[in-house]
Amino acid sequence: MRRAWLIPLSLLAATGVIAPAWGQSARIRAVVQGVSPTRIKADLDSLTALETRFALSPDFWRATELVRARLKEAGLTPELDPFDAGPARVNNIIVTLKGSIPGRPLLLSSAHYDSISFDPGPRAPGAEDNASGTAGLLELARTLSQQRLATGVRLVFFAAEEEGVWGSKHLVKKYAASGELLNIQALINMDMIGHDPQGKRAMVVDTFPVSRALAGRIQAAAAAFTELLVYVDIGATGRSDHRPFVEADIPAVNLASAGWRDYTAYHSARDTVDQVDPEMVALVTRANLATILRLAGFEDGPPVAHGGDHQQVDVDHAVVLDGRGSFDPQGKGLTYAWRQLGGPPVQIQSSSRAPSFRASEPGGYRFELKVTSEDGRTSEPDLVGALVEDAGGCAVGGADPSWLWIFVLIGWRSWRRGTQPPMGGRTGRCSTKARCKV
Repeated sequence: MRRAWLIPLSLLAATGVIAPAWGQSARIRAVVQGVSPTRIKADLDSLTALETRFALSPDFWRATELVRARLKEAGLTPELDPFDAGPARVNNIIVTLKGSIPGRPLLLSSAHYDSISFDPGPRAPGAEDNASGTAGLLELARTLSQQRLATGVRLVFFAAEEEGVWGSKHLVKKYAASGELLNIQALINMDMIGHDPQGKRAMVVDTFPVSRALAGRIQAAAAAFTELLVYVDIGATGRSDHRPFVEADIPAVNLASAGWRDYTAYHSARDTVDQVDPEMVALVTRANLATILRLAGFEDGPPVAHGGDHQQVDVDHAVVLDGRGSFDPQGKGLTYAWRQLGGPPVQIQSSSRAPSFRASEPGGYRFELKVTSEDGRTSEPDLVGALVEDAGGCAVGGADPSWLWIFVLIGWRSWRRGTQPPMGGRTGRCSTKARCKV
C-alpha cells in the first residue's frame, strides 16, 4: 500500500472562532456526546461473530439481516437496494431521514458492511475493515433518528466494496439514471476507523480537489467537538466507496483511523474485534455526526452559513465568494457578514451574499461567513478559502501548491507550534518569473 503525504490540520483554533459557543454549538455538543462506545462495541461483537461477511458467500444474507435488524430496533425503516455482484445477488441497505425543508440536497454518509480475507479457510471477521465503519454508521443512525433536521440525511451500508466498490458504483449509476444524483450535496464515508493501538486519536480524511471544502468543514467540526487530531491525505488513495461519487463530481471523502496503513491484520482472518477500539470508532463517528449537524441544521434551529467551495485561481483574476448555500430552517430572510481571516488584505463588500475581489497577490486567502435571520438568530461561522497562484502556478515558495489549499482553510496553529511544512517547504511567495521548485 503506497504512502501518501499527510498534513495535520488544526483548522480554526488560530483564528479564535472555535472558542465561543456560537449559535447551535451547545446543542450539537449535547447530541454528539450521546454517541455510545458501549453500543458500538455490541455491534462490533455481533458483526465479527459471523464467520464471514464476504459478499460472494452464500451466508452474506446473515450480515444483511443483522444490519437491517439493528436499524429496525432504532425505529428506522431500512430499504434494500439489490444488485448483481458477479454471480451473487446482494443488497446495499439504505435509510433516509427526511428534512423539514423540501427539495434541499441530501447529505449522505456511508460504510461498507462486507469483509474479505486472503487467508486459507472461510473465516473473514473484518473487524477493522469494516465492522468498525459499519458500527459507527449504525450508531450515527440511532443518534440522528432522535433529531429533527432541516436537511435530509441518507445513510448507506454498501455491499461488495471489497470486490471493487461495486455497491457504490451501482448506486451512483442508479442515481445518475434517475436524476437523483443532482440532489446530493456531499458524502462522508467511514472505512477502517477503529484501529488505534497507541492511543494517538488521529483520523485521516482521504480527499480529492472537488472535496476540499468538505474536508475543511469536517476538520472544523472535529476540532470543535472531539479530541481527534485530523490529517488530510493530499494523495487521495480513493480506495473506498467515496471514489465513485467523486468521479460523478460529488464532494465525497473517506474517514479512517490514522493507523490504517500499518494495520498488519488487513484482509486476513486476524482482523478480529480485539484490534478495534470502540472509543476511537466513537470519536470518528462524533466528527462525522457534528459535520452533518452543522451542515444540515436543526428544524427549529438558527440559520446555517455556507461559504461555498474552495477556489483556486491565477493572480489578477476575480475571486467570487458564494454564500448562496446558506439557509434558515424557519424560512426567514438572511443578512450576510463576511470577514477576512488571512492572506493579503483585500476589500470586499462584507454584507453581500456573493462578494468578489481581484486577487493582485499570490497566496492563501481565508474568509469567515456568518448569517443572521431577520428575527435576529445568528449562525455559526463557516470558513472558505481561495488559493491564488502566480503565472508559474505557485503561491508559496519552495512548496507544492497541491497541498496549499489546506492553509487557505486553516489557521497557522501547527506552524506556530513548530510543525514544518511537508516536503521541507518554506514560507514566502515565489517569483512570477519562475515556477516554484520543491
